[in-house]
Amino acid sequence: MGDELSLPRTANRRYLTPKGKALAWITRIHRALYAGSFGLVGHTVFQRAEKGAGIFLRPMRVLLLTTTGRVTGLPRTVPLPYFEYDGRTFIVGSFAGGERHPAWFLNLRDRPDVLVQKATKRSTARAAALTGDDRARFWKRLADDWPRYRLYQAGTAREIPLVELVELRRP
Repeated sequence: MGDELSLPRTANRRYLTPKGKALAWITRIHRALYAGSFGLVGHTVFQRAEKGAGIFLRPMRVLLLTTTGRVTGLPRTVPLPYFEYDGRTFIVGSFAGGERHPAWFLNLRDRPDVLVQKATKRSTARAAALTGDDRARFWKRLADDWPRYRLYQAGTAREIPLVELVELRRP
C-alpha cells in the first residue's frame, strides 16, 4: 500500500473530520453495513486525496475491531482504517488529533486480545502499541502515505498510538 503513488504529498487541510454526534452516527451506520453484509460493504471507503496525489479520491481500507470494554466487559466494535506494511497490520489511535486516546485504544491496552474482521475474513489478534525505533519507522511510512496523520500528531500533546494487530487464529 505504501508504494502505490510516488508523488510528493502534503496533507489536505480541508479534509472533513466528523466529531461528536456526527462521528457516532457515521460509525453506527458503517458498522451496521459492514457487519450486515459480512464484510462485502464497508471494507473500502474513499477519502479525499492528499495534495500532490494527482487524484481526487483514494481508497482507504477499513476493518472492524472488537475489543472488550475495560469497565463493562462487553464487546465493543468500531470500524477503523488499517494499514499494512511488510506483512504487518496497523491501526492508528489518532482520534482525529484529539487530546484523549480513543476508547477502543484504552480497551485494548487493558485487554489486548481482540477480534478483527478485514472484509470477509475474521480472526483473533493480539494488539500491541509500537514504541521506540519500531514506532518511528512505521509512523514515518504511514505519515508519508497519509499526511493527515502528521497534522493530527502536530495538533495534540499526546503521542498518537500506532498499534500492531498480530493474528492469532481464525475463529
